[in-house]
Amino acid sequence: MKHRLIVFSLDAIASTDSYIFENLPGFRFLIENGAYVKKVKGVFPSLTYPSHASIISGRMPSSTGIVNNLHLQPSRKSMDWYWYEKDIEGDTLFRAARRKNLKTSAVLWPVSARGLIDYNIAEIFPNRKWQNQIMVSLMNSSLLPLLKINKEYSHLLDGLNQPQLDNFVEAANTFILNKYKPDLSFTHFIAVDDKKHHYGCSSNEVAQAIKTYDKRIQNMLEIIKKDGIKTTFVVLSDHAQLNISKGIRLNNYFDKNGYFKKYKDGRIKSYRAIMHEAGGACYIYTDGLKQNEIDKIKKDLEDIGKKYDIFDKVYDKKEIEDFGADPCATFLISTKEGYYFDQSIGEDFFVEKPKYKATHGFDPNIKDFSAVLFMYGEGIKKGASLENSELINIAPTISKIMDLGLRGAEAKPIREILI
Repeated sequence: MKHRLIVFSLDAIASTDSYIFENLPGFRFLIENGAYVKKVKGVFPSLTYPSHASIISGRMPSSTGIVNNLHLQPSRKSMDWYWYEKDIEGDTLFRAARRKNLKTSAVLWPVSARGLIDYNIAEIFPNRKWQNQIMVSLMNSSLLPLLKINKEYSHLLDGLNQPQLDNFVEAANTFILNKYKPDLSFTHFIAVDDKKHHYGCSSNEVAQAIKTYDKRIQNMLEIIKKDGIKTTFVVLSDHAQLNISKGIRLNNYFDKNGYFKKYKDGRIKSYRAIMHEAGGACYIYTDGLKQNEIDKIKKDLEDIGKKYDIFDKVYDKKEIEDFGADPCATFLISTKEGYYFDQSIGEDFFVEKPKYKATHGFDPNIKDFSAVLFMYGEGIKKGASLENSELINIAPTISKIMDLGLRGAEAKPIREILI
């Protein structure tokens, strides 16, 4: 192996967390000895799965087809996620590496299940009564590596609790690097996202999780130093989060106005118009409506936004296209800070006691709602600093560094940080 590339995705680290991470030794080393992009604009909706599909492809959700975390399945109580790598339309770094006969690995990388990845521990969970975690992991990951890793490191796990899950992820990635020596590896850590959801963006729990991220960076830097292999180390995040205090049951409007047909148990059988939540944003989908009916929905939604002061604008198809969001949607809405969209239908329009204290999905153009990016090692300028870039610039940059020949990217490499 002449040159390898290692990617850490630190879910939900934001530019606004810089007062913490810029003073930690691992992050500090990357900033001083590598390249640091302070604000990275995400995709819309700013969710984990659309973001990671864009990170791996250099294209917007409208092009990748990964337009949400969840499929729209109105009749299901628990909708399926976009777990499968085959769902990504067009080229990806995994596919480009395969054409170059390079070995790849992924550990809990979103939208990677059953992918053509040499050593893959898929991010997927059971979503049917007859499934369990062991079953779905074995069916969607690289069997032999997973069996070996589970035998050695399953004791680190405590369900999905953190930091135990990330401890397992780190151990699995280290095992794969040492035993299989992939040319490109992609690893997804989730603790900060988890703690922001449960405790809020500025909580002590989040600060501690960021410090744990830093320790994982230090551990990888030590491995790189000991191995002596030419390495490019990429540390990135996918989105920020904002604190929330109320949920919006916008499907109450569609239910009361007769846009749903339902089963006897209350589940939605079919719809003429429906809201599909995306955290701090939502899509509105319509089926078979006339233009005057669509116009009425838009006016009604705008009136709701003004009445409760919960969102400013209902974006139409042209604006959705400009955002690079789902072209199949009729409308797209982003809430004001403090609110999120709730898929459920209930007696009250607002969810007064949300499950979470923070979320994402919001318009990435919101001030200071930015991800971050660090690159260190082979091909990277030492001490380079850049104020702004975009999530879709990352894949073309990696492709340039590794000479992968990624096809169809909608952005260019970040040349300012490359040697």
